[in-house]
Amino acid sequence: MLKAEAIRNDANDGYVMLWTESASFSHAIQGELAGFLELLNSHRRGAGNEVYFDAGLKYKVGSNMQFDGGFNAGLTHQAEDWRVFPGFSWRQ
Repeated sequence: MLKAEAIRNDANDGYVMLWTESASFSHAIQGELAGFLELLNSHRRGAGNEVYFDAGLKYKVGSNMQFDGGFNAGLTHQAEDWRVFPGFSWRQ
């Protein structure tokens, strides 16, 4: 995935570009339960690269809903050391 966003700068008086690239892999475990691995890089001008290794589980509920959760482990000095996350996706 490649994503570009305009986000507020640290001084909150303008915008900077945030570039994010990621590569991910998922595999079914049993039934609607699957696991995933991801390598993610975020870069904004003047801040360096934040690189994370992510892993987690996702559970599909019907054809339009999914719950997920996992952790992010920071691989660079600019990245947070680690964090956990819950998630929910729904489409119409």
